[in-house]
Amino acid sequence: MKTTRFFLAALIAAALSTSAFAQSKVLQAWDFSKIVKTKEGIVVPSPASKLNGLVFASGASVGTDAEAPGGKVLVLDGTQISAGSPFLALQAVDALVIKMSFKPAAKGAENQTLLRLSGYELRYSQSRNMLDFIVWHADQTFTIVAVRVNAAIWNHVTATNEAGKITLAIGGVVRTKDFPAGEVVDSKSGGIRVGFLNERPFTGSISALSLETP
Repeated sequence: MKTTRFFLAALIAAALSTSAFAQSKVLQAWDFSKIVKTKEGIVVPSPASKLNGLVFASGASVGTDAEAPGGKVLVLDGTQISAGSPFLALQAVDALVIKMSFKPAAKGAENQTLLRLSGYELRYSQSRNMLDFIVWHADQTFTIVAVRVNAAIWNHVTATNEAGKITLAIGGVVRTKDFPAGEVVDSKSGGIRVGFLNERPFTGSISALSLETP
């Protein structure tokens, strides 16, 4: 596991070091069109590495949707307690683009974590009908920007931390906030968590997810 994490951290660091001179580069993506049910649970494979597939041991199923790429989606019912890949970790990455497509269910927990990776979190608020992009600092304070979600359709999200600004874009609506000078993004590892963190399970569907350099 340590070797895998070191390799991924080195790969990400190398990609980020050249990002200023190149277009956005995919660091990690998951192929929801090939989502399958296995003895371990529901698995969303990663073309880059079998180790980095997203595994949902409970609370997940394979759904279909004509508007989703490949027609398949991950459906989470809000009871999942382990969701993600323990191998993928980012080490002090201060520039990142998260792209995700999701559709919340009509009912669910008040606060629902769609994704948490090191200091980056996408959290949906049921009552506010808002998606929060939270960037946690090393001292556990945070910077947050929010955009309203349309619960009836697919929401295509782009969340970016780059050049001292965090930006959240959904369906043509863009919100930006300055990242405080002197702060750094929390670099705690623990893998990627999708659809669940602590007491905040997501209820709804996900059809796309990728991590990229700006």
